[in-house]
Amino acid sequence: MIAVNKKADTVGHLEARLAALYDIPADNLLLLLRHEHLFNQTVRSEVYNMDWRRDKTIEDASRLDHGTVLYLEEGNPKGKLEEHRWHQEFTKDQDRLSLSLNDPHTDPDGHVFSVKLDVRKDNTLLELKQRVGELFGLNTSEFVLKRYLNHRELKNMSAKLAELGITNQSVIKVERGRPHQDGVYEVNVW
Repeated sequence: MIAVNKKADTVGHLEARLAALYDIPADNLLLLLRHEHLFNQTVRSEVYNMDWRRDKTIEDASRLDHGTVLYLEEGNPKGKLEEHRWHQEFTKDQDRLSLSLNDPHTDPDGHVFSVKLDVRKDNTLLELKQRVGELFGLNTSEFVLKRYLNHRELKNMSAKLAELGITNQSVIKVERGRPHQDGVYEVNVW
């Protein structure tokens, strides 16, 4: 951890301090700032120590607040972002979804969603269903997957999870029973 004075320190001063602290030549020091966007669950990174920022104060340069994490590595700050190790790690996470499921054996009504399953956004619903089947020892024809809040059965097996609107931290109900035929839907009447 390093303390900075946003009004007095420049990005160049920060870069020099970190270069000395980590024994990396300043021209090979790369500082990456990671931005997480909760509204659409994406991650992007930017090179913080770009030439045009070096003379600016940290306050004027960009988004360094209390608790911000800067990622440091040895590399060419003028190189392509995709070549940097930290950026590669960030983008790996971007395609990953962590879903919460109920256990259909111990919680058939779907009150507790304590089973976690990591998948990718580009997995199809069929691939998700196969993984869930393996996890609970069920054949894919023995259960349905439903959205937790609206209880809609997820049916389009060839659709990618992202296309179905399944996002990171989604809650999916696993319900034993046969899937409905295409075009057949349950309607709740109150």
